[in-house]
Amino acid sequence: MRFRETSGVVSNVTVSTSIIFLCFLTHADLVLAGVGVVIEELTLHGGQDEYIDASSNANYVLACNYRIGYDENILQVRWLRYGSPVYVWRASSNNPSVSEPLLGLVDTYPTNDPHNLHFTRLGYSLAGNYTCEVITQDSSDKASYDLHVVDVYPIPFEANVGILSEEGDEVPSADDVKYITDYEDEETEVHFENAKCTLVWSFRTPAIFPRPNITCGYFSFLSNEVEERLPAGLTMHQFSNGSWQASFENTHVQVADIPKDMRLGCTVKVPKTSYKEVVMPEDDFRVDSLIDSAGCPNLEFEDAEVLVSVRDATTTCRGDYLSSTRDQPAIARLSCPSGHEAVFRNGETRRHWVQELSCLAYEQTWRALVNEDQPSHGDMFSAEDLPSCHLVVSAGYSVASQIWTLGLTTVLSLALARNL
Repeated sequence: MRFRETSGVVSNVTVSTSIIFLCFLTHADLVLAGVGVVIEELTLHGGQDEYIDASSNANYVLACNYRIGYDENILQVRWLRYGSPVYVWRASSNNPSVSEPLLGLVDTYPTNDPHNLHFTRLGYSLAGNYTCEVITQDSSDKASYDLHVVDVYPIPFEANVGILSEEGDEVPSADDVKYITDYEDEETEVHFENAKCTLVWSFRTPAIFPRPNITCGYFSFLSNEVEERLPAGLTMHQFSNGSWQASFENTHVQVADIPKDMRLGCTVKVPKTSYKEVVMPEDDFRVDSLIDSAGCPNLEFEDAEVLVSVRDATTTCRGDYLSSTRDQPAIARLSCPSGHEAVFRNGETRRHWVQELSCLAYEQTWRALVNEDQPSHGDMFSAEDLPSCHLVVSAGYSVASQIWTLGLTTVLSLALARNL
């Protein structure tokens, strides 16, 4: 009895499974039979990007992927560009009809998938909005695709940067000031304070289609982008074939304005595509050294009238100090002007205050000068420890000044009364 029951269960399960499977097939047949034609997607094949690179040798195909019910038949596939038919494939004939502007640019005898667009010549005219329309005897469906073409003339991008005045060069005069602008009706004047700390930057692109977006300025290696835009007098020129060329020449850039760990560069992008080109001047040790040179921080204090004198040091283009011998520290002497006294935050005053500091280039930190043998082992200096310098007026001078002021006021008052 137990075996029969088990067998009965197995039989029931088998029958139930068969019924479900038959129901599924019946349902699937009904769905497929009445689904009509559905375009799943339009895709571009042949390249590594979602646009046609006109300078490549890739075989590009704009494919229209669709599905239909098992009992439907394809009558034709039409391609329209901006709403006008340009390519029509009919199932009754393997010879598609082609119209302008695709005439001569697509394969009319493709070995596979003749309903797709097989491009044989790459050029600007391929760009546009394409619509694939699939037609059966019972239904139709359509979908659109924006096809982008990028064409960069096969010559290198040009970018170079140099120093305005090298050692021994004649320092330019004030008349040599350059102007940079982004607009024809606006000018931004750029003065250089030190010709040996001024870079001269030039840039030029090959002919590019379509018009690119170009950002020039301070390039960061961390983000691989131009992070801060710099007006560089960029001009755009359009050629008769529709391509564009961008350029600027001899733009002056102060080294001190370039953020540390950055370089001058331009990012070239084509809208609505993934095209991107980062253009930077070739490495130049002299230029890189000017940008990267870092030393002891500049000793300029906004809130304190403190005199600063530095010895045994040179100045970088950023205003930092570098020891003349590199292995010895730079020495700075801070003091109040003559006739002033130092007033500290705790109320302490000193008539003849002097503070000496030392800084080694590799430390890039000022420390209190302990002695000449171990000058960098003192406490770290902070601008918050600076006193303020106040003018000292003696008591005798103060009384005499008051008497003189009172006498002058009296004389002026008498003269005014006589005139009245």
